[in-house]
Amino acid sequence: MRIFVPDARDEYRWYDPTHEHAPLLKSVLLVPLVFARRAVGVLGLDAPAFTVDRPPAPADLQRLRIFAAHAAIGINAARLYEARQQDHRRFEASTEISSEHAGKIVGQSAALKQVVRAVEQVAKADLTVLVLGETGTGKELVARALHERSTRAARPFVPVNCAALPETLVESELFGHERGAFTGAVARKPGRFEQAHHGTILLDETGDLPADAQAKLLRVLEDGVVQRVGGTGCTRVDVRVIAATNRDLAACVAAGRLRSDLYYRLSVFPITLPPSASVTTTSRSSPGISSRSADGASAGASLASTIECGISCRPTTGRAMCANSRT
Repeated sequence: MRIFVPDARDEYRWYDPTHEHAPLLKSVLLVPLVFARRAVGVLGLDAPAFTVDRPPAPADLQRLRIFAAHAAIGINAARLYEARQQDHRRFEASTEISSEHAGKIVGQSAALKQVVRAVEQVAKADLTVLVLGETGTGKELVARALHERSTRAARPFVPVNCAALPETLVESELFGHERGAFTGAVARKPGRFEQAHHGTILLDETGDLPADAQAKLLRVLEDGVVQRVGGTGCTRVDVRVIAATNRDLAACVAAGRLRSDLYYRLSVFPITLPPSASVTTTSRSSPGISSRSADGASAGASLASTIECGISCRPTTGRAMCANSRT
């Protein structure tokens, strides 16, 4: 199918006086842009050499059809590229908590959306937060998200796995020790709370802390001071505490394994994570699939952008024009 208009100057569909046209423009030759048996637009050639007495020859029409076929492929590739980009943007805008060091938690469940809302709500409030959830549900990711969205984001984030610390060294690790405090203490060592000064400390598996360490942690929460093992003085620290556990701390309190006053200090703002079956952890490199697809479609996108933006192509017989349809 093709359309040939011998004199297009009086035809508003093909001649727009607000656009630049060749001074001798009279005729327009049009062919459809077809991809996968579907019209995606119209390609037109304004050619002063074509007249009623000298219409386009079959060779002219064939050249225009070849160009139209390539243009249709380019437009389709550009649309696929844009659709992929939109999908990627929707993916990025979906419920997620990002962390520079630990990838992402991505999900669409109502429970995870509630977690995100809670993180955004409390991040800048500088309150003590208790993160509850099964092992592997991303408690540290949530803690990092709280830190990165807080006013302490530029300060240290110090994660501590309390369950991995030997009971005899818990206090030394958390609160530091003085030289000679015990065998092997050859120098003064600041604890994790001092390392996290002006920043955030994550106490993972807080329910495993021994009783003496619980008492010292309570003092940090109440007074903002730590006392090194073997020391007599106190050191003031400004630290936001985020506690995390997979235990039922209320049950630990009832069983006498956790101080009730410490429990209430830690659970100022509890956040409960959904079970691991509804949480997917991915690395930051996963959107690379979209990036590779974008590279593959770049040539088609460039061609289609050239056509759709009205940049002229100038074959020997005239000048190409294009209108595309998104229906």
